[in-house]
This record gives sequence, structure tokens and C-alpha cells, in this order.
Amino acid sequence: MSSVNDQVTDAVSQINTLMTGGAPSQSMGMLDVTGTETIGMSMFNAVTAQQNAQTSATAAITASCAKMLRTDTTPPPAVDAESKEALELKLAQLSLAEEKLENALILSTLSELAKSKKAVTSDSISTAFSSAKGLVKAKTQAAEQALLKKVEDSLEKTIEQVISGN
Repeated sequence: MSSVNDQVTDAVSQINTLMTGGAPSQSMGMLDVTGTETIGMSMFNAVTAQQNAQTSATAAITASCAKMLRTDTTPPPAVDAESKEALELKLAQLSLAEEKLENALILSTLSELAKSKKAVTSDSISTAFSSAKGLVKAKTQAAEQALLKKVEDSLEKTIEQVISGN
């Protein structure tokens, strides 16, 4: 066998020791690099997923808004002069009917007061008004009953104010 120089043997031996001693730190370095790259890719995927979700949401909102804008809305019917006149006539008729019922209630109340031949007191007025309501209600058509109730309530408040002195 041939002999090898001691310096060469020492150099090879030192390189082997150096390589064996550096292996754990090198493997840890590679593990750190791999972990860092994995976390980076995970964050990249999360950001991409978030952007895609936002894009989908924006598309859905845009489609909904476009659908709302395309919806036909019907304008309110035009009020022509004839229908306006008809409404004014109907309002005038209601006012006259209300006035007629009010006058009938007042006259009936006064008539009942006169029939009772009692002194005019708050009790006699209330009794006469109750009798008058019954008489006028019996003569009023079914279609005017709601209007009669309104007139009764209004006159009742007026009578209460007169009696209380307000």
C-alpha cells in the first residue's frame, strides 16, 4: 500500500469533522427556509381567496342594482280635470251631508229639551242629546252611519265644553 501524506490525511479528517458538525445547523436552516416559504404561500392563498370573495360580492351587488334599475315603475294616474271636478263635487256632497246631520242632531236635541219641560241643566242636556242621537240614527241611512258617528262625537265634545264653561 502506498503511504499518504499526514497533512492530506489531517485535511480530509478536518473536512469530515467540519461537515459532520455543521449538518444539524444546516438542516435547521433548511427547515426554517421551508417553513417560511410555506407560511408565505398560505398568506398568499388567503389574500387571493379574500380578493376573489370580494370580487364575487361586488358582482352580486352590481347585478342586484342593475335589476333594480331595470324594474318598471308605473307612474301615478294623471288627474284630469273631470276627475278633479268629480272629487270636488263628492267633497261638497259629504260636507253638505255632514252639515245636514249636525243640524238634525241639534234640532232634535232642542226639541227633546222642549218636550221634557225641565230646567236646562247638564243632565237634561245630556239626556236630550242621547234621545236625539237615537232619533236621528233611526232616520239615517246605513251609508251615512259612519258620518253620523263623527258628527255625534264632535257635537258631544262641543256640548261638554259648553257645560264645563271652557
